[in-house]
Amino acid sequence: MRSKLLCPKCGHNHVLLISGVPDSTEIGLNPRFLNIAFVTGPKKFLSNQSLERAGHLQAAVCRRCGYTEFYTNDPQAIPIDGTYVHEGVGPETTGRP
Repeated sequence: MRSKLLCPKCGHNHVLLISGVPDSTEIGLNPRFLNIAFVTGPKKFLSNQSLERAGHLQAAVCRRCGYTEFYTNDPQAIPIDGTYVHEGVGPETTGRP
């Protein structure tokens, strides 16, 4: 939807492109944005491990019907930590990757 600017549900051609989906209702100079995953990060002082956010979410919204698609910015940068993020690999396809 975000590349063709056409809603797959109703066919409308007015699409809002949202660069960051708010993570909470807090308002401030540094708002937090929604991410698709938490991953284990490096150990921090007085802690065995820490959780870090990965996969900043963006959205596309149809102005007519409200259909919404989420997109993950830079999915290749999401680390596979084996605890919170696992990778499944399906059968080979000849279509789009």
